[in-house]
Amino acid sequence: MSLATVRTVLVTLALAAAAVLAGATLAVTGGWYDISATAPHAQPVHGLLEMVVRQSVRRHASGIDEPVLDEPALVQRGAICFRDHCMGCHGAPGQAPADAALAMQPLPGPLQDATRHWRARELAWIVRNGIGMSGMPAWRGRMADADIWAVVGYLKWLPRASPAAHHLALAGLQHQDCPLPGEPPAPEPEVRLLIKAGREILPSPPRLAACRENRNACCPAAGPVANVVLVRRTNRRRIRGRQDPDVHS
Repeated sequence: MSLATVRTVLVTLALAAAAVLAGATLAVTGGWYDISATAPHAQPVHGLLEMVVRQSVRRHASGIDEPVLDEPALVQRGAICFRDHCMGCHGAPGQAPADAALAMQPLPGPLQDATRHWRARELAWIVRNGIGMSGMPAWRGRMADADIWAVVGYLKWLPRASPAAHHLALAGLQHQDCPLPGEPPAPEPEVRLLIKAGREILPSPPRLAACRENRNACCPAAGPVANVVLVRRTNRRRIRGRQDPDVHS
């Protein structure tokens, strides 16, 4: 290849790069690029952002030591925290994400195969620090570090779980929760719902759920439920003046 040919190729490449840069600058500064959440990013933009995220996470997570993540108690704790704080956006086997998550761009994808694309320490870094401008929040300072690693342990177990197995696993954890700092603890299973007259109509949360489904079958003679009082056996504290819209006729 002659020197003139090499010069021509280099000049052509430089002009093409300058044209692309000028076009991108014009699209950005002129407001031509649509950043609404009604459509996905253009493929070149999506590819660029994905590469930036992957390389950034790998670099920042490279020095993190990974604990043992296959202990059943840890995986169980991770399932509880994932259910309470992650499932609404990412869904789970047999469980679709919430409607609001389906309106996000980029879509928060399912995590059944997350461990095929990310190492455990990288997943922990993502959960702890979030990803800017993606809708993925930073849980550092909101979720205990042990719970963050528990979520990662759960994600390592998730690819082996069928929808039926996942449903059964969560069904056994329905009375456990993963509260964030400052959140009140969930009511104990012994919480009872009383009406103003003092008649106990629902002795347990399962009965409460049943009443919400079919009020007449649960408390046919109670009439409109008003001035509901929640009584907790641990401290007998009463919270007056509440109404449950799901029970109220």
